[in-house]
Amino acid sequence: MSNARLLSLQTLLGVVQQKGSLNTLLEDCTRHLNPQDSSLVNQLSYGVLRQYEYLSGLTTRYLKKPLKSKDQDISLILLLGLYQLLFTRIKPHAAIHETVALTRAIHKSWASGLVNGILRRIQRTPRSELRCEATLISDWLLQRLQHDWPDEWPTMLEASRQHPPMTLRINPARTSVYEYLTRLEQHEISAKPVAGFPQALILEHPVPVSKLPGFDQGHVSVQDTSAQLVAPLLQAKPGMRILDACAAPGGKSAHLLELQPQIGHLLAMDIEEKRSLKLASTIQRLQFQNVSICTADATHPEQWWDGQPFDGIMIDAPCSGTGVIRRHPDIKFLRRESDIDRLAEQQKKLLHACWALLKSGGRIVYSTCSILHQENTDVIAEFIASSHARETDSVIHGARPQRHGMQILPGLNPFNGDGFYLSCLEKT
Repeated sequence: MSNARLLSLQTLLGVVQQKGSLNTLLEDCTRHLNPQDSSLVNQLSYGVLRQYEYLSGLTTRYLKKPLKSKDQDISLILLLGLYQLLFTRIKPHAAIHETVALTRAIHKSWASGLVNGILRRIQRTPRSELRCEATLISDWLLQRLQHDWPDEWPTMLEASRQHPPMTLRINPARTSVYEYLTRLEQHEISAKPVAGFPQALILEHPVPVSKLPGFDQGHVSVQDTSAQLVAPLLQAKPGMRILDACAAPGGKSAHLLELQPQIGHLLAMDIEEKRSLKLASTIQRLQFQNVSICTADATHPEQWWDGQPFDGIMIDAPCSGTGVIRRHPDIKFLRRESDIDRLAEQQKKLLHACWALLKSGGRIVYSTCSILHQENTDVIAEFIASSHARETDSVIHGARPQRHGMQILPGLNPFNGDGFYLSCLEKT
């Protein structure tokens, strides 16, 4: 039996049963694996969680009676087997053999025949007969999506199950999109430019960042197309003093400095020390000088602000992450409805705290990777009513104008970007 498959099962149990973070669990269990096994653990863990509802529906159809709650590990073993049969190039006999072996590895040999029988039946069934309605494991989130996006939610759900693209952002100070395309071709990596995104390339197939030529030298970064829309909206000019209030891991700060290297100073901040270290690593890799990094709470400027107002502020606010489920499928299991109220209050506090630090005539760009109105248009509506901020007339191709701000929906934008919300506010 493959150790990678057992580790995948343990990772899935950690998410589904114990509500652990997928990224954290994978970091822990793959740290000492060889690249091939590490890749398989990641592929199976992410894949099963993305397709969880569909695979669970198939399992239910083929089980004579539901498994007991204490046998959730057997349910997940079935999902692992189904995913390998239906969504990977692993040879069917190997997928079935290794999956059945998992039942013995967890000392539940009584389930070996059950797992073997279901997987072989599904292997023999034509794919056209394996259609199964798949909604969302989280009932409250499904209801929210249906309420906020009554026509679009089915497409967004389907998009959340797809493997996300790996999108690059080229550093124009070091290279150009077309020069870098040539370098990728020399390394046998296929990519294509993205219309409307002058620094973006989408890879045909994801690769480890270590395989990207010039990555360590700051020639290129990994950043989704939607996230590449934030920094340009700030319209930073030479000499400006800028705050990135929730900056880690540093992609938007770095993009801003690439767009306007003559910024007077950028203060890049995050509330968590661990995340600030990632932010510092990004800035160091790209060799920027006119930036300082601070670990602090942006909602308490009395603890860190020097009293000098900012010309521009970016707030990539903590949010539900409902626009990036395809990248973080554990969100379906970890996020609670009560989180949305808490996050919306935090977002409002961030806006009000940062607004007080902004010069007259300055601009705030507020963004989230949420697709829920409560964290987006509702937050901005309440803020405008109390602050008298002026919304700018920004138009983004592929984004949907809302009552306030612009929404990018997963699966419903022309650049295959994540779900994302943006709002530009000016202080008059």
